[in-house]
Amino acid sequence: MPVASEATQHIFGHTIFDDITGNGMRSEDLFQYYALYASADDPDKLAVSCKVGGEIVAQDSTRFYNYKVGEIVSFISQFQTLQPVDVISCGTACKPSADRKSIHHANLQKVDGPIEITIEGLGTQENPVIRKQMDIGQWRL
Repeated sequence: MPVASEATQHIFGHTIFDDITGNGMRSEDLFQYYALYASADDPDKLAVSCKVGGEIVAQDSTRFYNYKVGEIVSFISQFQTLQPVDVISCGTACKPSADRKSIHHANLQKVDGPIEITIEGLGTQENPVIRKQMDIGQWRL
C-alpha cells in the first residue's frame, strides 16, 4: 500500500470519466466531490469544465477538491488491492458557471445536445444526448 506522497507513481494513466447522476435520484444521493484526475506535471491543479448542449454549466479546478489524487489512491489501497485494470473516478467540477446556481440545476434528463467534459491537459470527452420519453417503472425495493 503506497503512502500518499508516492501513490501517484503507481497510476498508469488518466482519463475523463463522464459520470451522470439523474436529477430524479439526486435528492437521495448524498455524494461529495473530492479530487479529480491528475497530470504527470502537477496532479492536483487542472482546470475542469462541463458543457451541456454547448452551455457551460460548471467550471472548476482540481485544486479545490478535498483530497489529492495520491491521498485517494493511498486510502483505497488500505482496503483493497488495486489492480492495473482498476479505475478510480474521483469527482467532478462543482463550482457553478456565472449564469447558473450550481451544476445540480443542470437537468441532464431534459437537455438537448452533447455533454462535454474538458480537463486541462487531457482533452475533451463529448457524449451525445439522446432523449427518449418514457415512464420509469418501480425501481425501489
